[in-house]
Amino acid sequence: AVCIYSNKRRDHAIVKSSKGRLDYQILNILQPNDNMTSKFDVIVDKGCLDTFLFRSGHQEREHLVCTVLNNIHKCLKDGGEYIVITPRQKVKFLRDYRGFSSIKRLALDESSSNIVLADLENCRKSKQCFVFSCSKDSSFVPGRGNAFRDSYNISCKSDDDACSCCKVTFKEFRGGEDMSGRGIKSWARRWSGHREHCKGKVT
Repeated sequence: AVCIYSNKRRDHAIVKSSKGRLDYQILNILQPNDNMTSKFDVIVDKGCLDTFLFRSGHQEREHLVCTVLNNIHKCLKDGGEYIVITPRQKVKFLRDYRGFSSIKRLALDESSSNIVLADLENCRKSKQCFVFSCSKDSSFVPGRGNAFRDSYNISCKSDDDACSCCKVTFKEFRGGEDMSGRGIKSWARRWSGHREHCKGKVT
């Protein structure tokens, strides 16, 4: 609300001369809004998605981010673009979201002085920002099926799955530990990393 108020004061003359083409509103991204359905060609996000990514607790975070991305998907027109500006080099929720047909990433650093969208002083110690351009996949229907892809093919993991290099099985790799403790996704990531970098012995 403070940001909207400041922008209204700053851009008062521009808003008045735009004759309705420029407007500032306070909306709840966690709530669907029928008036915003298929309304925007481009949605620019600087800070909104990051706010939910910093939430603690994986289950809560995944649910919130899914809701945010589904509502953004609904607001975009066919062929629309969702532009995210973030200090994060990778955003797996964007990568795995089924509602985007393609994602392009652009790195911005201190040499990008002609790009005014990046406040590099606030982009962590690396002083580098990243811009993700996500194209809407109109064939995706929010709320129908899983919104995120299974990047690690978790459903195919079994205790007998073996590393082709060291021959250790998935169960042996876990030391017999049940996957429910650390979580299936955590074990799947570790197992995928082991199989990719294995040198012939268990690490």
